[in-house]
Amino acid sequence: MTAVFLCAIHDGMRVRDRRKPVVIAVPVNLRNFFPSESARNFFATINVGYDFSKGEDSLEPVLAEVKRSFQANLTQERMREHMNRLCALEHSVPLRLVPLPLKDVILLAANRLTARGVTASFSNIGKVSMPREMEDLIHFFGAYTSAGKTQACACSFGGQYVVSFAGPFRSHETERVFFKKLVQMGVDVVLTTNLPPESERGS
Repeated sequence: MTAVFLCAIHDGMRVRDRRKPVVIAVPVNLRNFFPSESARNFFATINVGYDFSKGEDSLEPVLAEVKRSFQANLTQERMREHMNRLCALEHSVPLRLVPLPLKDVILLAANRLTARGVTASFSNIGKVSMPREMEDLIHFFGAYTSAGKTQACACSFGGQYVVSFAGPFRSHETERVFFKKLVQMGVDVVLTTNLPPESERGS
């Protein structure tokens, strides 16, 4: 699904923007790598990208690169290295001496600088489980987040695999191409939306 998302983003981009690599941020559940009793979010993020200007734009090579990137990054050792770097930054003596308001500004600027290299994000929440007496009352689950860029969230329940999109853009070309590619692959797709008809949007 990440590879299809990469291809959909590329196909929906303006021609002048296609020289830039497409990079998707993928959250990783760290509970799969380390024991945790925390009720808070416990995750890291890896960036998975493909430079279409230097490689083929068909799904197969993109899928191969995504697989290679996942295998290289989704290991306990790499996740530990990532956590150690963050902890070292948090416990840095010079940074701890910086007043909190200034620290917030620095961290916000650093976050924005990092985000500039990311095109979109794709979060796989996984299988949703509910009490048996409630299962027949629920058709499917969808997950949405407020995002400054296009974000897809996937989850499954009762045999339904749902990919939900959210973002700040009026254009929905990426979503259209994404689902069109799935249909072309033989996937049975049903679309639902909260968008009003074109006439009501004034476009």
